[in-house]
Amino acid sequence: HMVKEEQILFPACVALDAGATDRFPFGSVENPIGVLLHEHDEVAAGLAGLRALTDGYEPPVDACNSYRAMLARLETLEQDTHRHVHKENNILFPRVLELERSISQG
Repeated sequence: HMVKEEQILFPACVALDAGATDRFPFGSVENPIGVLLHEHDEVAAGLAGLRALTDGYEPPVDACNSYRAMLARLETLEQDTHRHVHKENNILFPRVLELERSISQG
């Protein structure tokens, strides 16, 4: 996922921001964004499953400190991932799609 972002989408975002008008090998940025959105949905489902399996990251009463720490880190991972996905889905992706549209419309 990160390779797709770092090597495909983000360089396209930079090129669009610089005013590039030529087509990308993958066509519109809608194409890699669609793939990334699908992957974001898959990750969200996996995190929801992890939350369910861990009873909302609630440790059992007799849990040792390392188990408690693991659950706390998993919850932090979930929160960080949701924040990352939110920024891409709701801020970056709409902005780059609008930028591409405005450039293509001249």
